[in-house]
Amino acid sequence: MSVAEQNRNKSSLADTYQRETSRLQDELKMSKNQLEILSAELKLAKRKYEKSSVKDTTQNQQMNEVERSNTELLKAAGHILGGKEHEIYGQLMVDLGYKKIYCANPVTLLAQAKIWKKQRAFRQHRAESIANSKMKSSVKGWPGTISIAEIKDPENSEKECFIVDGQHRLAACMLLSSKENAPEGADKVIVEVYPDMQDQNTTDLFVEINKAEPILHVDIPIADVGASATHQAILSGAAERLQKMNPEMFKESQNCRIPHMNIDRLRDELHQAGVIDENGLKSDEDLLKWLEERNKELAQKDDHYWKEFEGNATKMKALEKARKHNFFLGLNWQWLHKH
Repeated sequence: MSVAEQNRNKSSLADTYQRETSRLQDELKMSKNQLEILSAELKLAKRKYEKSSVKDTTQNQQMNEVERSNTELLKAAGHILGGKEHEIYGQLMVDLGYKKIYCANPVTLLAQAKIWKKQRAFRQHRAESIANSKMKSSVKGWPGTISIAEIKDPENSEKECFIVDGQHRLAACMLLSSKENAPEGADKVIVEVYPDMQDQNTTDLFVEINKAEPILHVDIPIADVGASATHQAILSGAAERLQKMNPEMFKESQNCRIPHMNIDRLRDELHQAGVIDENGLKSDEDLLKWLEERNKELAQKDDHYWKEFEGNATKMKALEKARKHNFFLGLNWQWLHKH
């Protein structure tokens, strides 16, 4: 065989290897994308499960093992595929020293970053509301940033990244990613990453981010101010179940008008009133029953009880709606402070 023929064979073989490598890389990218979606869905389900008042230790361990396995597979896939971008955060935009700004894929971020456990409970309806609003919005992309804190694991000194703010926006991105007519720019988010954080720094970061909202007492992750993990599970569980039973009587705004309620405001009022300890409530079911009893008491009140509403067209209309839907808790907070 001539040298020219040998070179042609080598060139043909190289082309075959290149095509095969390209095909395998495409398959790996597709598999990685599918695993990211599944991992992100698992993370949100696990987050909701962690906030419930009833837990199965075995199930929790299984979810943790699957999450760890998925994270390792995604990291390995990222290393194999390579690229100039960060495997989790995406494209680096600017390095300020004390923090870095990235442009990230929200599904990748949600799949591989952990969710900081001391923040608000994840609520699916909140993510759905954000996604629905985005579908109707004329604004391209997502306003604001997703905040990440990198904290060293004390057991192995490896850095772990935690989503401190933005879990509901990321979940909304997940919902939009499956839509063919998703809004332009919904597949990218701006991420600020704070390196070398400690738990207290992360707490301070969370409080500072949410001062503008403002953050409610129940959600402040500081002992003797916010609710404990156990109380959070009870408050969130009962409030969410009450909302599902009376969806037309709940609004997203904390300043919604009577007779409507806001789930976070309800949690906060119950927390500050000390309802759980005062009444010896042990589960979200106990608290839900307590709330239903208070509502039943209000439903039995005659017109004299609501005399202060007379002459006020807005309040009378609110009372009419409360009676129509048999839901009176949103008319005032007197029922809470009398018990």
